[in-house]
Amino acid sequence: MIGHKGDNAITVRLSQPAAQLRRWLLNETVTRKRPLSSAEIIADYPLAAGEPLAELVETRAIVMDEAGSVNFLYPVSALATHHKVTLSDGRDLYAMCAVDALGVAFAFEMDTRIISKCSFCGKEIEIRMQGGKIAQSSSGEIHVLHVDLSAYDNWATTC
Repeated sequence: MIGHKGDNAITVRLSQPAAQLRRWLLNETVTRKRPLSSAEIIADYPLAAGEPLAELVETRAIVMDEAGSVNFLYPVSALATHHKVTLSDGRDLYAMCAVDALGVAFAFEMDTRIISKCSFCGKEIEIRMQGGKIAQSSSGEIHVLHVDLSAYDNWATTC
């Protein structure tokens, strides 16, 4: 799990309760297709109250808005983006960025189909992930640019 603290990106290992809550939140966000409020989370997953939810916020595994709703849950965005991912079980979601769209296959441990747009020219890009590898792409000219986000306090909103 990648977290962010101060000016340095760090790798964070979540406690078992926080990791279980994160897995639940990933699936619920995809199923409900919208941000979940902290009140909903605690009502529907009572074990979230207290330390597990606080740990996800502190490690920035989730990003909440001012109203207390989870908008970003690495690698899933509860808000629409240019990076739509369809899971092999038929559910679809938005990823925070193109790199996160690739990571969805690993987060959900299943094959995916990614429909994205080039940030430079706006051309549609399709990638199929199978067995954790890129199995097919719409072009041999696809490149991924990584930006150092350590300068940003709220990295999830800079994708």
